[in-house]
This record gives sequence, C-alpha cells and structure tokens, in this order.
Amino acid sequence: MSETTNPGVSMRGRRTSRSGIAWSLVLATFAMSAMTASVSSSSQQRDRASVPVTPEFFGMHIHNVVVRSDQGTVTRWPSVAFGSWRLMDAYVKWRDLEPAKGQWNFRTLDQSVLLAEQNGVDLVFTLGLTPRWASARPDEPTYTYGPGVAAEPRDIGDWENYVARVVGRYKGRIKYYEIWNEPWFSEIEKTIRSDGKAGFYSGSAAKMVEMAGVAYRVIKGIDPGAKVIAPSMDHANEGIKRLDLYLSLGGKAFTDIVGFHLYAPTPESTLPIIAGIRTVLARHGMSNTEIWNTESGYVIENPGEQTGSGGERVLSGQDAAGFVARSLLLAASSGISRFYWYAWDNRIRGLTSGRNKEINSAGVAFGTVRRWMLGAIVENCRSSSTFQWECDVKRGQRVARVAWNTAGASTMWRIPSQWSVMEYETLDGQVMQKGAERVVPLGASPVLFKSDNLPWPTAR
Repeated sequence: MSETTNPGVSMRGRRTSRSGIAWSLVLATFAMSAMTASVSSSSQQRDRASVPVTPEFFGMHIHNVVVRSDQGTVTRWPSVAFGSWRLMDAYVKWRDLEPAKGQWNFRTLDQSVLLAEQNGVDLVFTLGLTPRWASARPDEPTYTYGPGVAAEPRDIGDWENYVARVVGRYKGRIKYYEIWNEPWFSEIEKTIRSDGKAGFYSGSAAKMVEMAGVAYRVIKGIDPGAKVIAPSMDHANEGIKRLDLYLSLGGKAFTDIVGFHLYAPTPESTLPIIAGIRTVLARHGMSNTEIWNTESGYVIENPGEQTGSGGERVLSGQDAAGFVARSLLLAASSGISRFYWYAWDNRIRGLTSGRNKEINSAGVAFGTVRRWMLGAIVENCRSSSTFQWECDVKRGQRVARVAWNTAGASTMWRIPSQWSVMEYETLDGQVMQKGAERVVPLGASPVLFKSDNLPWPTAR
C-alpha cells in the first residue's frame, strides 16, 4: 500500500537503507566513548535527570484511532497509560486540513483533540506537510505522502494563514506546535535522493527558519502559552549538523523546545547522539533548553505482517521488550524531557499485534517500565563492563536499581550486601524471589531490584 493511505507502513520502515553512513558514524563514536562512565556528564543533564519522571515523559504516536486503516480497522485507545500524543501520521497534515485553498476539513483533528482531552493527554501538533496547491514544487516526487508535500509553500502567506487557522481553532487545547518533521537542508546535502524523490522536506534551512519565524509570531500572538518545538531532526550525526545550521541561521530565536528523533541500532547507541545535541546547544547558549525525543522505535516481529525493513534488525518480542525499557530508562537518565514512541499501532514498529487488537511484549514492557519510573528519579545510568548496565531509580527515601546485560547471554548480578531485598521484578510484571546466594540471572531485559521488601508503587 502507498504511504499516503497507510501511515502504518511509512518511510520509517526503510530508515536504515538511507542512513547506513550515519549509523556507522554513531557506532564508531559509541565504540570510542567511555562506556564505563556515568551517562550524567553535564550539570544541565544532572539537573534534568534529578527531576521525578512525569506522565508526560511517556509520549505516543497513534495512527488509526480516528481514521480507519486500509484494512478497515479502527484502533482502540491504547491500553497502556501515556501522557502526550504527537499527531504525526494521524491524518492531520496541512494537506489533509486544507486540501484546496480555502477549503478546510477539521473533522479528524477535532476528534483527535477531543479524544486527547477525554483521556487526559496533551498534544504535539506537527506543522506541514504542504498541500500540492500551495507547494513551491507541486510535481516534485516524494517517498512519503505524494508529490509536492516536501516543498516549502510558494506563498508564505498561505503558510501564515494555515498556522493561524489551526492555532486559532485550538487555542488552549493544543499546547505544543512542532515546525516540521525530519527536514533535510539543501545547504549541506542533496535533498533529492538518487531515485529522484524527496523525503519530508526538500528546501533550504534558510527558508525553514523563515517559516519558523512566521509560525512563532503567529502562535505566540494567538496563544502566548503555547510552546514551539524546532523542526525535529533525524539521522544522528547528519541531524546534529542540520540542527546546528538551523540554529545558526536564526532558528534559535523561534525555539522553545528542541526535538530530535533518536533512532539508533540499540538504545545504548543513542547516548553519543544525545551528547552531540547537547554540544550544539551549548555552543548556541541553549544548554537549558529542553530536549524531547519526539520519535523513536524499532522493527518488531508482527505475525501476518511484512516486517522486512531495508536491513534493519527485526526484534523478537522479548528483545523488543528489553529495547523499550532500556530506551526509556536511558533517555530519562540523560535528561531527555519527553520520549514519543513510534508507534502504538504501526504494523512494523507497533506495541500491538494482530492488526492492533492485542498488546505485544513490547507494549507490556512499556507499561511495566512506566510503573517503575513514574514519580521516580532515574539517574546515573552506567556501564560497569562492556555489556552490563545499571540505573539508579529513587522514589523519596526508597532506592532501586535497574540492571541488564546487552550481550543477551545470561550473567549473574549480585545484590548489594546492605540491601534486605528478598524479591525483584521482571519486565513482564512478575515478582521473583531471590536465592540465598544473593545473585540473580541477568539478560538483555532490564530487571528492577529494590533495596527493601515493599511493593513498588502502582503508576497513576
């Protein structure tokens, strides 16, 4: 099926094929980094990691909760709790809202906003992509959502009117506006791939900054309390270069929050990406600016679906569960303020299976690690060896430690001698009793070790 009609098989299914160089650079950087050091390496990072995890940290994407999929199914509201919904691949792009100049259709967005309010989650609305009628290059092919959508608008007035209509309609109901999704910039790279197609944005960084300036002025003028997220970059080192260019050309003035997409081969290999983002922000005097991981996910086994993805690893249910938990723990410890999972009902990256009818192991892990983390401080994630990782989780005076072994093969973890703990929790929600020898088998799925024998609180 085309990506236009089925976001469940969007371009994210082919991410690896267009980013092999990026990942090789990341892995080289990661291999040279000090894995034995604490993740918390800056004062700003420690400050952010020392704040209890809030419900909004746990973000989600949902495709078909309003609009039926191409199989005719509608997704039930997720069975795991989360605090924020990013409206990307939810049929509410600019081309969906204004398919012809001056002809507006807010039905899907109205229903999405109402659903979010009914379920107590806030919203991130991603601006763009350009309708063909407004596009500066209406016939330009893309491998995302049809011709013309990756170009900037021909008339900046159409963009200004679009932003004003959306913000005016949802003032006080949508709190966060993201300028664009995954732009590539013509100043530093070819925005048209070798197959003659563009991705999400095919213009210049200078034009994107101009659009951001207009959007920022309009948003703040209509809804001063709303926050503006910079265009969310992707592809590791290349994305960091794009962010640096965007801020250098004036984007800093129009940024309340920095968004980035932390796609990486493993959760641990996101850490040098985060460090690179922080280096850029420090150079621009933005060290205190919040960083949101506005999109991340992995390819997960889904019976009955094609999960091949350009060479990207397909995770088993157990491996996917471990990746979910490790991703969330490491992000929180690194001072990332929010983490938006892509996606609840995606065919190849979903936390559900069976055409979105059943929660899978990764979805269960999302709920379990949320319970471990919510209201707690997650800090000092560190690697004591090449493969073994530990994170401290503190809730008031109570202390716990989450540990895992990235090698996959089981090793033994020794419970600290001063802890009176008799039990520990696994990622599937089971409470296990420790043996008299005070050692516990440790694999790739994180395990929660408490320093006492009280139940770990239930998340709200």
